Amino acid sequence: MVVVRYGDPVSVNCTATRTTRGMGWEATVGSTGMQPNSTQSLLWNVSSLTDWTAEPKCYANFQTEPKQCEKKLNVTLYKYPDRVSVSSNTSVMDAGRPYRLQCDVQSIAPVQYLSVNWYRGGALIHTKNFTRNSTRTPVNVSPTLLITPSCTDDGVQYTCEAELRLGPDGPQPNQSEPLNITIHHMKTDVQSLLWSVSSLTDWTAEPKCYANFQTEPKQCVKKLDITLYKLPDSVSIRPIPGKKTQEWNQTELHCDVVNVAPARFLTLKWLKGETLVQEKLFNDITEKDPRNITETLLITLSRSDDGVQYTCVSELRLGPGGPQPNPVMKSEPLSIIVLPCEFILFELTLHQYGGSSCVAGETHIFPHTHPLCSHLLKQLQCIIYKENTFLYYFPAAATDCLIEIDPKRVVVKYGDPVSVNCTATRTTRGMGWEASVGSTGLQPNSTQTLLWSVSNMTDWTAEPKCYANFQTEPKQCEKKLNISLYKYPDSVSISSVGHTGPVEEGRQYLLQCDVQSIAPVQYLSVNWYRGGALIHTETFTEDTTRTPVNVSRTLLITPNRTDDRVQYSCEAELRLEPEGPQPNPIMKSGPLNVTMLCELLFILLNLLNRMSATLHLSPGYQCGCS
Repeated sequence: MVVVRYGDPVSVNCTATRTTRGMGWEATVGSTGMQPNSTQSLLWNVSSLTDWTAEPKCYANFQTEPKQCEKKLNVTLYKYPDRVSVSSNTSVMDAGRPYRLQCDVQSIAPVQYLSVNWYRGGALIHTKNFTRNSTRTPVNVSPTLLITPSCTDDGVQYTCEAELRLGPDGPQPNQSEPLNITIHHMKTDVQSLLWSVSSLTDWTAEPKCYANFQTEPKQCVKKLDITLYKLPDSVSIRPIPGKKTQEWNQTELHCDVVNVAPARFLTLKWLKGETLVQEKLFNDITEKDPRNITETLLITLSRSDDGVQYTCVSELRLGPGGPQPNPVMKSEPLSIIVLPCEFILFELTLHQYGGSSCVAGETHIFPHTHPLCSHLLKQLQCIIYKENTFLYYFPAAATDCLIEIDPKRVVVKYGDPVSVNCTATRTTRGMGWEASVGSTGLQPNSTQTLLWSVSNMTDWTAEPKCYANFQTEPKQCEKKLNISLYKYPDSVSISSVGHTGPVEEGRQYLLQCDVQSIAPVQYLSVNWYRGGALIHTETFTEDTTRTPVNVSRTLLITPNRTDDRVQYSCEAELRLEPEGPQPNPIMKSGPLNVTMLCELLFILLNLLNRMSATLHLSPGYQCGCS
């Protein structure tokens, strides 16, 4: 790789490691043509490189294999910007109001390696990169920076610089002239002040209200807890027909959520028909700005899936302060179509499906197909796939289990009644329910429907199975009922671990949430709140214990001056949807009040003042607003 300034000379040598029949440089500038036999070294030389599209290649011919080979030279041609400047609509600003600065970088290349660095005084505060822009020729860029100046910003200088990150051979950064900021005097004798933005688009916004007083505290600040959210541009679902999996009848579905924010409040749900089959939270993503999210679902296909539709649902759970109900966006459904093997012969005859022609000699992605169809599949010369549809081939003489359970999944509260029906799709020699409670035994011939019923469901280990005997294959088959027995917790409480009384700013404290006797823990979410805002969620999806358990979870907090008189709480939520009760069963703890240590000191100070006493705080002492 060579890095060359626009208009400078450049030369690069190409050497063959054995005798050639000839070699040369192929280039838009400095091309050498084929040089005579026995040449083993050849120079590409340009006295002034100005071609932004240059991609020189050295090639050589040999007596033996490889007969010919070539290598491309990686050339990066760069140009200093004509000008770098920083500007704003005004240089005289009000403290606490947002202002946008603009950095204009004129005629720079290549922009892919450009970093625009913002400085406040001599401190780097933000960097903007352009790595996704592969334009080689000079361009103008004008990134912006949103600032909210405070009183301490009076006289501060803001600058920006254009830096081409091209390694040790690259150029030095170009910096703008400074922009001097002057702050208006604060409003005095004001006890109420409105923060207002007509169109909030700043993902980094952290508004703070501050005030100065005659007496202690001389100044205090409180930060606004703000969540800026954005619905996704789109939610779509797509199959991966050629994806290799462990089983021939398995495939992956991908759900793409485009440009959603903030991702940590996103819940992504997979539905098979109206049944929830998988749910994923993203509370480990801390970035506030929009993100693209892709999630995968592994499905196992069967003949009974004909006509089934899969849907992906994006839900933003923004808590009590967010819009109600939660903002939801669904993908278009993906339909599963099960076809007999013979349909492949129809494809071979028709040579067209859904607008996609079959062309011999192409590289093909074949649909998932039963092994008994494989001899026909080898003849197929096209992709059998169309938008929002996944085709799946089965032999006509399928041997699937010919009984259906309705509903396929039940969610039952501990001690409540439950009943589920089992139906055979053809005449049986007998059928029955096998279960630890409510077992029916084998019922007589010709039975095609049978009810499993329990008046008081209390068995945590219950796994009811419906079975049937037939005259022909399959001679016998069975299906298991998916049952979830749940129980509300006896209590939910929150406490501080190893500490009582007021807390100090900047120190860490551990809170504990105790959930007593809840089941099943696999569907439990422990939600933590600061005031009315959800701040953390913990799930237990990998714990398959069915019986009631006690759960204790902790949260580490570091209080600051804005936490005085804040209430923390936790709640136990059983997410049993969609078959479970709606809304989800929730039990919340009582609040845990946080009091900053400084408030008690001020109470003591006021008391002593009334007694004509004098109390001196140590130099540098600070505490929060109350």
